Amino acid sequence: MKLIIDVESTCWEKRQRDSEIIEIGAVLFDTDYIPLDYIIKPIQYTELSEFCIKLTSITQQMVDDGISFVEAISKLANHAPIDEMIYWGCYDYRVLMQDCERHKIHFPFPHNHLNLKMMFADKFNNCKGVGEEKALEILGLQFEGTRHRGIDDAYNIYRIYKSMREKGLIF
Repeated sequence: MKLIIDVESTCWEKRQRDSEIIEIGAVLFDTDYIPLDYIIKPIQYTELSEFCIKLTSITQQMVDDGISFVEAISKLANHAPIDEMIYWGCYDYRVLMQDCERHKIHFPFPHNHLNLKMMFADKFNNCKGVGEEKALEILGLQFEGTRHRGIDDAYNIYRIYKSMREKGLIF
């Protein structure tokens, strides 16, 4: 089974410190499509900045009521056997590894992963800075959902992946 994953993290208008995951949005798929969304209660940066709330639409109350990172990762890892992880860019993989280290847990996913942003850039001869929204536009699709929400970003990455497969760009 493949796992598309997108995370949202604590953030500030001017990067002041490391980020900590506050949402894991994921899509599991093979023959089925299974959306999964976990709001995470941060342990280090417990108060969200106004910038972060406006950017992600994730509220302080949502993270206060969230589950632990360890619980979210455990639920995700135990949901189905995952043979490949797919990200849009390298940030999500890096911050997942960072938070596993922060929480002193083993990264429970296969290291077989696909940076779909890089593959998209290669297939469409674009610079590597193309965002999800532009990639969707190039594929004749529109962004669906709320920008900078993990579950919606994961769904749109899934749509990019699916479209690229349908066009014979991914096998």
